[in-house]
Amino acid sequence: MPTNEFEKQVQKQMEDFQLNPSATVWEKVEEQIKEKKRRRRLFFIIPTAILLSGLSYLYFTSGDRFAGIKSPSVLQNNNESNSTNSGTTTPNGQASTPAQSFQSEKSTNTPSTVASESTASSQNLSASNQGTTRRNDPLRSSSKESVSVSSTKAASGRATATGSQQPSTINIISKDPTLVKSSQTVSIKDTVRASKINPADEKLKSNDKVEEPDTLSIVKETQPAEIKIMAARKIRFAIDLSGGVTAPQDGLFSMAKAMAMDNLNSSPGTGSGGVGQISPPSQVRSGPSFKIGLMGEKQLTRRSRLSAGVEYSYLSTKMKTGSRADTTVRVVTNSYATVEVDRVYRGAPNNEFTNKYHFVSIPVWYHLQLNKGRTLPIQWNIGLTTSYLVSTNALLYSGGLGGIYYHDKSAYNKLHFNLGSGISLRFNTRKSVEWTLGPSVSFDMTRLVEGDKQYLFFGGLTGRVYIPKKKNN
Repeated sequence: MPTNEFEKQVQKQMEDFQLNPSATVWEKVEEQIKEKKRRRRLFFIIPTAILLSGLSYLYFTSGDRFAGIKSPSVLQNNNESNSTNSGTTTPNGQASTPAQSFQSEKSTNTPSTVASESTASSQNLSASNQGTTRRNDPLRSSSKESVSVSSTKAASGRATATGSQQPSTINIISKDPTLVKSSQTVSIKDTVRASKINPADEKLKSNDKVEEPDTLSIVKETQPAEIKIMAARKIRFAIDLSGGVTAPQDGLFSMAKAMAMDNLNSSPGTGSGGVGQISPPSQVRSGPSFKIGLMGEKQLTRRSRLSAGVEYSYLSTKMKTGSRADTTVRVVTNSYATVEVDRVYRGAPNNEFTNKYHFVSIPVWYHLQLNKGRTLPIQWNIGLTTSYLVSTNALLYSGGLGGIYYHDKSAYNKLHFNLGSGISLRFNTRKSVEWTLGPSVSFDMTRLVEGDKQYLFFGGLTGRVYIPKKKNN
């Protein structure tokens, strides 16, 4: 049975034959497994991001907005001033001008007539003051007020009232001390005549000694409401400062640790003499990082703000490399191109190396206040940052020549887009210095190198100090 013997020999040879996959095969298998895991995460991350964006848009569109209109009190003052300009009304119901009121009586009246008319005039003055106060009750709650009240003492005991064409105040001269000490103020753009007072005759004028009037003026000037609203909407400048760590990610929105960026295409092939020993890529660890920039912020509504500016970012990671060798080597990149380098790191990974990345960024942030408090507002920040890689000394890994590290600045993507978010608290000090502080994170959505799925992740504390406004003297 030679056939059976042959089959037994073949089966025995197959049992003795063991196939050991190379490191490249295992890396490919591991990459496929990670790819499947990342796809599963996307099914959860994408719907969640869409839902949060929709809720933020609805909340933003339904937020309270400033009303850029004049105060109702100003309109009411204009209406009252128009009615006042038409003239005063006499007790008989006939309208008279100011000139007719003072010149209606002759100077030949008797002293008794003058005294009775003075008493009636004082009553008319008190009634007119009360009527004016009633008409302007709605104005007492307004913060835009201006008052000028005067009190005059005359030796003859007569009360006089004068009017002027001051557009923003009422001048009332009275003996009533309660009127002088009253804290209620009014603002009407015209002159209101208190009462109709008849002048005394020439004999009484020559005999009476009139004292100088004692005047008490209370003036409170504030800015109009519409000016305050426009001032609140002006752009405020601030300085941003962030400090934290940068960690590499083995995938978008993935928190898995990454290995050194490798170049599998440059791995040597398997020859008849077997595979030589290859130093595997070392693990990339997180490193210290910081950001600093100048921002301009504009308030959109009472609880939402928008800010943008210019920022400088320093990011770094750490890893272990071999010894440095200044030699010229040709390396095949991931894009199947050949690059010539004059410096490599190879051998046992015993040396610490820091990959440094310098970015210039233009961040745009949207800030939404979550609570209604003014003492300690809590705001949620979300933004998109466009960054440009100015320079870097980061190393790439190649499996050729037994595993080496080299630097190729042309292999890195220059333009990056980052998605950031965070929570911050807003503080106000006694010196009117406003600042915010809170945790923040930033995900780089652009690969560092084409053909290698490695991204940068930043996390730390972010503070913003607003530049105080100059006070107008």
